[in-house]
Amino acid sequence: MDEQPFNIVITGVGGQGNLVTSRVLARAAIADGLSPTIGQTFGASQRGGAVTTHIRLADQQVAPLVPKGALHVLLGLEPLEGLRAAIDFAGANTIAIVSDLKVDTLDTLAGTIKYPELDDIFSHLAGICGTTYRVPIQTNDLASRSLNAYLVGIMVGLEVQPISQRSIRQSYESMGKRTTENLNAFATGIDAVKDLRPI
Repeated sequence: MDEQPFNIVITGVGGQGNLVTSRVLARAAIADGLSPTIGQTFGASQRGGAVTTHIRLADQQVAPLVPKGALHVLLGLEPLEGLRAAIDFAGANTIAIVSDLKVDTLDTLAGTIKYPELDDIFSHLAGICGTTYRVPIQTNDLASRSLNAYLVGIMVGLEVQPISQRSIRQSYESMGKRTTENLNAFATGIDAVKDLRPI
């Protein structure tokens, strides 16, 4: 790993598998000889609440929070939460991999704010992050139940992070829940990279 710590932020809303994804990546990182530090979840982890997890990879323990502007990879399970995390942590060296599957959050459901246009969200993301991938999602079973594994597959397919594909696959296998669905989504994400271009 050339640059340490390597910083990943996963963000979305409750129910999208943010915590599972952080555990999968942490186990895989340990298998690869790295020492992951996970910043605890920030936000309401109940369904519909914003959830953000920091993962920092290094040869030794580091502070749990990604410093502002020092984010390497942003995995956005939900576009508005992806933009919020980018504002807080991203910079010119950030690679954003963000789903375009809109999920109403507590404040949009309550009418506190109006959900922005997706094109505006991604325009702002591209202005903040060095590289931004808008990941098209069809509203099917993969989107609702295995979106997290799909985005991890895209991250691995893009070869933008230091954890090996083999270790991530083994980590999904060790989870013991929805293994087949997650491995299929992971493989589909890796394959989808060939059709994906930054915006």
